[in-house]
Amino acid sequence: MRRLFLLMLLLVPGSILAEEPPPGRSPQTPCPHLRLVVGKGESAELIPGWKVVRCTQEGQRLAFAVEHPHPGRFGLFVSPRSPDTPAFATSDSFAIWYSTEEDFPGGARDVELFMKAAVERIRQHDDGTLRLGAASAPREVSDSPSGQRHAAAEAPWWLLVCTGGLYALGLLGLAALAWTCVRMLSRWSRPGLLALAAICLASALLRFLVVPFALVKVGMFHPVMDSAVGLSWLPRYGAGGPLLYHVLFQLFPVHTDTVLAFHSVLSLLAAIPMVLLARGLLRLSDGASLFLAAMLSLTPAFLRDGNSESMLVPAVFLLSGGLLLLRESLARPLQSIPGKSKSHSGDSRSAFSRSRFTPALLPAAGIVLLALCPFLRPELLLVVPALAAVFLVPDLPEGGMRRLGLCADAWVVLVAPAAVFAFLAAAGEIDKGEILLSRLTPVRLLDGLVLVDLVLRPALFPVAVPLLAVAGVGLSFRQGAWARRIGLLVVAAAWIALYSMDMNEDSMLRLHVPAAMLVAMLAAAGADGVAGLLPRRPALAVLPACALLWAASAAPGATTLFQPTDTTIQERIFLDAAELLPAEDVDLVVLGGEDEPQHALSPASLEQALVDQLGFAKVHRHYPTWRVKPPWRNDRVIPVSVLRGQGHLGRRTFFFLSSQCYAIRDAGGEEAWEVTRDPYRSIHPACRFVLTHYKLVPIHVQWMPHRPERALAFQWYPEKLDGMTVGLLEIIEPLQEPCPDDSLTRVAEWYLNEAQDRLAGGEEESAEQFISAGEDALRDSPVMLEFLASFNYWMGANHEDLARIERALAYWDRIAERNIGYPFLLSKVGAVFAVRAQFFEKEQLKQYIDRRLSDRSDDTVARYLHGLYLFYYEQDYRGSQAVLEEVGRTVPGDPRVLLYLALDHFYQGHQEEAEKLIARGVDLSFGKDPDVFYVRSIIIRSKNLPLAVEDIQRYVDMSEGKEKVKNSKKEAWLRQELERLRKGEPSDWWRSTSPDEPWLEK
Repeated sequence: MRRLFLLMLLLVPGSILAEEPPPGRSPQTPCPHLRLVVGKGESAELIPGWKVVRCTQEGQRLAFAVEHPHPGRFGLFVSPRSPDTPAFATSDSFAIWYSTEEDFPGGARDVELFMKAAVERIRQHDDGTLRLGAASAPREVSDSPSGQRHAAAEAPWWLLVCTGGLYALGLLGLAALAWTCVRMLSRWSRPGLLALAAICLASALLRFLVVPFALVKVGMFHPVMDSAVGLSWLPRYGAGGPLLYHVLFQLFPVHTDTVLAFHSVLSLLAAIPMVLLARGLLRLSDGASLFLAAMLSLTPAFLRDGNSESMLVPAVFLLSGGLLLLRESLARPLQSIPGKSKSHSGDSRSAFSRSRFTPALLPAAGIVLLALCPFLRPELLLVVPALAAVFLVPDLPEGGMRRLGLCADAWVVLVAPAAVFAFLAAAGEIDKGEILLSRLTPVRLLDGLVLVDLVLRPALFPVAVPLLAVAGVGLSFRQGAWARRIGLLVVAAAWIALYSMDMNEDSMLRLHVPAAMLVAMLAAAGADGVAGLLPRRPALAVLPACALLWAASAAPGATTLFQPTDTTIQERIFLDAAELLPAEDVDLVVLGGEDEPQHALSPASLEQALVDQLGFAKVHRHYPTWRVKPPWRNDRVIPVSVLRGQGHLGRRTFFFLSSQCYAIRDAGGEEAWEVTRDPYRSIHPACRFVLTHYKLVPIHVQWMPHRPERALAFQWYPEKLDGMTVGLLEIIEPLQEPCPDDSLTRVAEWYLNEAQDRLAGGEEESAEQFISAGEDALRDSPVMLEFLASFNYWMGANHEDLARIERALAYWDRIAERNIGYPFLLSKVGAVFAVRAQFFEKEQLKQYIDRRLSDRSDDTVARYLHGLYLFYYEQDYRGSQAVLEEVGRTVPGDPRVLLYLALDHFYQGHQEEAEKLIARGVDLSFGKDPDVFYVRSIIIRSKNLPLAVEDIQRYVDMSEGKEKVKNSKKEAWLRQELERLRKGEPSDWWRSTSPDEPWLEK
């Protein structure tokens, strides 16, 4: 019978595969369109060694299989061209792209040559007669980095029905588990129970008050949330998780915190059946059992995992519960009704003998709980039988093997749907290159077991645990029961090695936790074994000493494991922003998986060889979009490419500026998005397109500190990135203005405009609030720093507030540190310094400049101020000229430097040189600096009086406005002179070449 079911498991997947495609794929049919690449009489070998061998049509996509001399997969694809379809290249009718394995070892040069040849062929053969259908739009953003779902497009009804039925039976199994645990714990001593209760209480307090609820899968749980809410599709792991959460959401709010709190409770409860299991298998003493309970309940890595979204958390709970029930039901003959066991292990086998129905109920309940495990994680199809052999076989009585075989038959039948789905999902993932069987090598498995192993990371996991586990296995040869302990160790090692095909430090912290718990069981046995070697009195100190060693070695993990990451910080920001969306349905634009480029380059990704066809690591772009979908809202989430292709989408549209926008390094793409590269930050060109091409209103924008993920594969960001501006902005209308250098210019302008409006209305305190909010949100924006400097300069000058003036100068210094060539920087610095000078004596100004230059001899701003000091306070025009010429070499073409150099030459009698310099200054100021016109009027006043008068008028006109800081005496005198000039009565100053300015007080 058992063999029959096993045979069915092998045959059914094959028959289903013959009838329908793998999950996540469209039906494939042979297509006659190979001619698109290989025309009549043309060679199928586009470049030496690269041959197009066949074509299949998958819905609206053509997939061309390519033979090439390199190991690894390569595919060429063609689909209908549309504005929102990313592509390597296009023809008149088609978008053309390709894909490879992430660690494709083929030569990048060969790929480039092949694609160029393929694109040329397709363009040549694209005569407009081939129609694959138009792409629908607007298309919602997909939930994977590549823009494709991880698994089935639709949830199979048969899998949902089977999973739901098992969960219904599982409720009875949980009742049986609770009854069994209570009966077994009743055999413990009162101090032991109190100690266990104290450990559980401490764990509960830590889980709900100290350890944060945090997603740890780099955003990959958000698609699972979408699946759980609607059950319209399933992730590749199956229906167990989404269906469980779907039921949970019928009772509690639809929120990731609901799932995390549920997992935390399950993780807390799982410690009890695990302790009872290990107590029976390893013959643990009371003290060792409590030590194991403490390790399972309080180890930082276990606490972090229990408060995460890992579907192994409910799986481990069901696994330990199912094994405990089966062990209790199979460890004695059915007719045996023993009395109270006096075993030092406390393994009460009288627990199942109290009811005549128990012998049938317990194994059935255990089988159901174990059968649910593969519905949550497919690898448990292998792990469950292995652990069952370790935990159940050693204590089987006579005839027990037959009963275990019947239980195995029942389990195989119950898990068959999960096995079928896992087979289909794996076939689809292998076909897409998501699972690489080439990685399943002894070397790779050994690397995973040693190099990327949570148990062997002292910074993350208590080193005392593996040391005590080794002691436990070693002492088993002397103390007996070695087969049990070695079996447990082998299963733990195999479980860890199983994940080596796709492993990094982030995944390690989730996937290795169950195996690490098995190692903790061995560690408890090791502590017992060490105590058994010593006389009674010294032995009493062994377990406390082991507990102290464990606690001390757990400290490093406690300080590092609970730090937030970019993903966890952004999730909270997104959820807060969703609360501020208007009541009506909206369009939410995000950087989606479809938005090219999809990759980033970092030294870490190159070291790990996690690169694909462009040589860059693929960036995960997942968001908690479940919050803007039913039952919360009914918004449409779309990628930037759709916004660009259609312009405004017909209803209120918002853009979420995400941390993924900054997860790009040297990947290019600016030309395709028609933007220039941002000189101040690494930002995705699609995000830069939105930020610079639309009028935006901040809704919920804030500065987010950069907290990189632990795994090298996910470190997509620039190495020196301190933080980033993220949040929700409303898109108001397109703009036709040129793309500014600073991507955040439009956002900064909104804060400034709001502050200026309030200043105009006399609401200085309200204006201060807006400008401060902009400072908090746009900390790395030089445009925002400029606005902050201007605001403080205005406030300081109008209120004679030196602190404000100093603050304005500090903001300009920060801009200068990032870009000394920032437009009009030196002009603004000079204006601020002139106001600051009113608060100090001449000597104090000199000391200030000298101090800055002694601190930093390359301080260009200080050298510029030194030139101004020589000009204004020493009238040393030759010295000023020398200093400013040096500044001009650092900042070539700065109009303010040219302005003062022109005055230096003018007052030294170098009229021609002065005119040339001021002419350049006027040209390079682009009509935005009124002072260049005023200075030109000085230089040419004796030669071209009409132009000088015209320049004075320009200066006066450009100085108008409440937001401007003015020299009222200078403006009044100039206006008076303009009137005199109109009457033909110019003052003698117009004929003078002296540096005197008549409005200055003598």
